[in-house]
Amino acid sequence: MDHLSLKNAALLLIVVIALASPLPGQITASYTAIGNSGVPGGAVSAEVLMTHGAAADAFSFGLAHDPTLLTISNYLVGTSLQGGLGPGLTPDYLLIDTTPTAGDGVILGCMMSLGLPYVTLPAGSNRQLIFLQYSINPAAPAVTTPISLVDTLHIPPVALLVVMNGIEVTPTTTDGVITILFLDCNGNGIPDPQDIASGTSIDCDGNGIPDECDLADPTQDCDGNGIPDACDPDCDNDGTPDTCAIAAGAPDCNGNSIPDFCDWLAGAADCDFDDILDSCELLSGTGADCDGDGLLDNCEILLGSLDCDANTVPDECQLADGTASDCNGDGLLDSCAIASGLSSDCDLDGTPDGCQIVAGTASDCDGDGLLDSCAIASGLSADCDLNGIPDDCSIAQGLALDCDNDGIVDSCQLADGTRNDCDLNGVLDSCEIAAGAADCDLDGVPDSCQLASGEPDCDGNQILDSCDIAADPTADANGDGVLDVCVVAFIRGDCNASGTVNIADAIILLNYLFVDPSLITCIDAGDLNDSGNADLGDAIYLLGTLFVSGPPPAAPYPNCGLDNTADPLGCASFAPCP
Repeated sequence: MDHLSLKNAALLLIVVIALASPLPGQITASYTAIGNSGVPGGAVSAEVLMTHGAAADAFSFGLAHDPTLLTISNYLVGTSLQGGLGPGLTPDYLLIDTTPTAGDGVILGCMMSLGLPYVTLPAGSNRQLIFLQYSINPAAPAVTTPISLVDTLHIPPVALLVVMNGIEVTPTTTDGVITILFLDCNGNGIPDPQDIASGTSIDCDGNGIPDECDLADPTQDCDGNGIPDACDPDCDNDGTPDTCAIAAGAPDCNGNSIPDFCDWLAGAADCDFDDILDSCELLSGTGADCDGDGLLDNCEILLGSLDCDANTVPDECQLADGTASDCNGDGLLDSCAIASGLSSDCDLDGTPDGCQIVAGTASDCDGDGLLDSCAIASGLSADCDLNGIPDDCSIAQGLALDCDNDGIVDSCQLADGTRNDCDLNGVLDSCEIAAGAADCDLDGVPDSCQLASGEPDCDGNQILDSCDIAADPTADANGDGVLDVCVVAFIRGDCNASGTVNIADAIILLNYLFVDPSLITCIDAGDLNDSGNADLGDAIYLLGTLFVSGPPPAAPYPNCGLDNTADPLGCASFAPCP
């Protein structure tokens, strides 16, 4: 059954009340609270019953209790609301709230039907609506405490109400009580606290229970001496008398009937705190004494002997028997010097780096105290040529070149492609340029390499044409990227380079376009309209010039000259022009 919110419950009950037609005096109903008894610290139950003279449509109530004595620990929906009276006799809506906002107790609101088919709770007596379980405060006195039927546990109030056949009825109520009993474990009719206070019973352990009741449990007197175990000597306060602890196996290595732990508490030596007296360990051989001085090794360490590696063996014994080393003779085990950071061991071979350098078993080319192998492995030093020597040392010792002083060996830069050597002379291009090699276009490549690879130098002056033009823009009047001194002069329209523009030029242009593109060596001559292309339009243009008084070809025409328009066309040769 879903528990809706208290707000929804209140609204539902208001609706029920609004729809009801009060006709007081015709039918009656009553609520009865019934409580039981229990002891402090225990549990006690209670229930609420309803008697009603007609079928019930809905009902609500609150049941309050004293929170200093009781706490609701659990509840069950009453048997009358669980279908026990017949199929379908379970409510469509049921709210039970054990933490109401205006007091301590429980609120119950129920509506049997929220729709069709319409179900009601048949008239009857002592219908169980709820079964409650309370926890009793362990400190509660022996009293009776009421459980009261009220409408004050919520604001606005949840009314004491029963709706029967649509009629609102205020039921009569009978409050209940819960009885809290006193404890009397020995059955002498006197409460245990009074029994102990008057001296008629002894409570040696002060647990509030007379000793005779404790002793009723045989496990509370392990040695059978008639005294509760809690009152027998128990030097280690573990809850077991000393005699029983020894009988159960607690060590008593010196046979004095006192557990060894208690001897230690009394002052007997157990310097390693293993619960075995030192004297017993030495006698039994379970304790070590590497230097034979009669004192446990671990105790010597506690008294100040060094055990830097915490293996419970004094360092002097390890050095004496050769199980540990001290390569620099400083009295500290190498392993400890490394672990503490006093000595470095960057290659993790167990030997301080300083000893390896002194012994010559490892190198430190730059004298920074860090093995070369570690400087390389950690990335603090580069070794781009993988020769096991940091690059800075290779450079400083002249074993490798670094012409640009960037700290990287030149051969490595060439190998990884971050620098170039276009002439393969082993010197970085950037260094050659820095030393004076020409790089007129500042592209980082020596001009000699660009010229060797075919970069244009049409006038053969060993200077890139692009640099000649950059230095003197007038040297390329039409901006086609070719020095004017290198450009071939021509006559536009003289496609066959005969020196004259006539019908033969139109014919060879058409053959160039549709038959053999090798027929014209000066393509610019075929671009009559200077459009940047030699095409059919140019052939038509030429025929118009020759036969229908069309416009003349663009310059240069009719004399030799240069094409002042930058376009992709060129003129490989034109014999009639010088």
